[in-house]
Amino acid sequence: MTDMTTAARGPEPAPAVPADAAVESLEVAFRRLTQLMKRSARDFASAVHPELRPAGWVVLGAVLRCGQDHQPVTVGDVIAETGMDKSVVSRQLRSLSDWGLVTLSRSDADARVVVVEVSPLAHERLRVVRARQRERYVQILGDWSPDDVQQLERLLHRVADAFVE
Repeated sequence: MTDMTTAARGPEPAPAVPADAAVESLEVAFRRLTQLMKRSARDFASAVHPELRPAGWVVLGAVLRCGQDHQPVTVGDVIAETGMDKSVVSRQLRSLSDWGLVTLSRSDADARVVVVEVSPLAHERLRVVRARQRERYVQILGDWSPDDVQQLERLLHRVADAFVE
C-alpha cells in the first residue's frame, strides 16, 4: 500500500554530492578548459604574428584594454593590468614593437615614462582574429539558448570576481 503523502511529494531527491567530490569535478573541468583556452590563445596569437607567444598576447591585450578610452597607456599600466614582472612586460613590449604591433615613445609630461600605443597593423590583425574568435564561440554555443549563454556569462564573471577578491 502506498502512502498518499509520499506519492504526492514525488520521488525522493538524489542525495547531495559530497562537497569534496563536487570541487574535484570542478577542478577537472577548469583544468580542461584552461588547457583548451591556452591552446586557443596560442593559435590566435600566432595569427597576429608567428612569433607572438602567450605572454606577448596578454601584454598586447592589456595595452588594448587600458587604451580603450583613448587614454595614454604606460608600461606601469600594463604591469598593473597583467600582474607580470616589469622585465617580462618590457621584453614583450620590445618584441611587439620590433614586429610593428605597438609603438613605444617617451611621455611629453615625464620623459621617464614610456607610453605604449597599438599600431594600425595590430588593430587590423586583431580585428581578423576577433572575428575568428567570435565565429568559434558561435560554433561552440550556437545551439545554446540565449538564457543559457547569459547564465554562463554571469557565472563566469562570478567566479572571476571571487578570484580577484
